[in-house]
Amino acid sequence: MDLLHPGTVWERNLRSLLIGAITVVTTAGTALAGPYYIVGGNTETEHPAAGALIYNNEQSCTGTLISPRVVLTAAHCLANFNSPQGHTFYIGNDANDISSGSVIDITELIPHANFTEDGNSYDIGLVRLAEDAPIEPVGFNTQTMDDGFIGQAPLFVGFGVTSGQSEDSGLKRSVNVPITSYEEDGFRYTQPNTGTCFGDSGGPAFLEVDGTLKVIGVTSWGDQDCAEFGVNTRTDLYTEFIQCVVD
Repeated sequence: MDLLHPGTVWERNLRSLLIGAITVVTTAGTALAGPYYIVGGNTETEHPAAGALIYNNEQSCTGTLISPRVVLTAAHCLANFNSPQGHTFYIGNDANDISSGSVIDITELIPHANFTEDGNSYDIGLVRLAEDAPIEPVGFNTQTMDDGFIGQAPLFVGFGVTSGQSEDSGLKRSVNVPITSYEEDGFRYTQPNTGTCFGDSGGPAFLEVDGTLKVIGVTSWGDQDCAEFGVNTRTDLYTEFIQCVVD
């Protein structure tokens, strides 16, 4: 399926907008039947830089702290909002119990200026925090993706649901999945019944690059059943955009 095929946009949006409070902007109705989960994944207690985006006290997307006050996420997690009011960033492992971690107000939403709802390109964004986070940030990859990345298995981390029949988002989970191809705006995996799903949008794909753990992509979209493939936006293509905000 073409990375830029407009028919897949709603599938991408469902990865974040199916969750609770985000129904104020979703194009979806009720939850669809089928397997919506990170198959083969596990609950995650490490990688503290991977946190949850919260809107009106409900987990909506995932993001990664890449500097003391900047979080990397997906543009489609931010583009429908006119204000950062009600948005916070949760640092911890269980976003259903925010007292279990740290919560920092978000002061600015920065989706990529070229992102539109009718395409899958430029699905990358940043949020600015009101104060420094109490954890170490993780860097992002600036090395141009090439054939050497194919076959490597990044660790995908997110706070999404484990079933389309449930509303059990909020726990941090992770899974390793090999990269099968890289494309004009992203990279994808095609391992059946393994990967990210609703609520994982904007979350990191962690991989060691030159011996250092970095974010090489953010969860963007995939098939509607979260069972065939997933696509991540490549960070190496957006170095200037990210760095302008970080600096």
